[in-house]
Amino acid sequence: MADFEMILRLILAVGAGAIVGSEREFHGRPAGLRTHILVALGAAIMSLASLELAEIVQVFGASPNVRVDISRIASGMITGIGFLGAGTILKMGKSVRGLTTAASLWCVAGVGMGFGFGFYRLSIFGSMLMLFTLLVVTKLEQGISKDWYKNVIVRLKGSRDQAEMLSKKFQARGWVVLDLDWRKSKTKDTFVVDYKLRFNGKDDIQEAVRMLDETDFAENYQIQ
Repeated sequence: MADFEMILRLILAVGAGAIVGSEREFHGRPAGLRTHILVALGAAIMSLASLELAEIVQVFGASPNVRVDISRIASGMITGIGFLGAGTILKMGKSVRGLTTAASLWCVAGVGMGFGFGFYRLSIFGSMLMLFTLLVVTKLEQGISKDWYKNVIVRLKGSRDQAEMLSKKFQARGWVVLDLDWRKSKTKDTFVVDYKLRFNGKDDIQEAVRMLDETDFAENYQIQ
């Protein structure tokens, strides 16, 4: 392979990694500009190395018992990228962040491999679709109504019938009670109920706050 062709492939891989990494950097993600550039560049280098290895074997000849499988390097590389992507996934309380960044690292490795193997059109279109997903689909996703899962911990006065009555209030508003657990509190004539609820949207949580404020037998509550 000519040196110019090799350098061109590496530069294109770096450019694709820089474009995607800039978007992640702008949003303050743990894997940003440099990480995406290095992943794309490393993928391109290893792809070129596998091609060079195949050419060396062909030039110098090999025994019939020796076979070169250039896909072995690529498959090992994708596995390694999976471990790198896992490092960007952070669990913060009950929410998980970094899944999109991990996926973008995995995709940008594929783009780098594509440039390394010389699949220009595939890699260019792949880069464009990655940007479309990160910039456009993200905004579309925000408009999709999502279920919200919360724990509602309420201290109730009276008997266990109050817990059932409150469950019916939740269900009347279309919220699903997935599970509930109750325990006697230290205060006399009160007990604590932990409801696991599925709300139909974020606005429902504010509605739950208003409803609990208006409930006479609910002494206090927490929504987690």
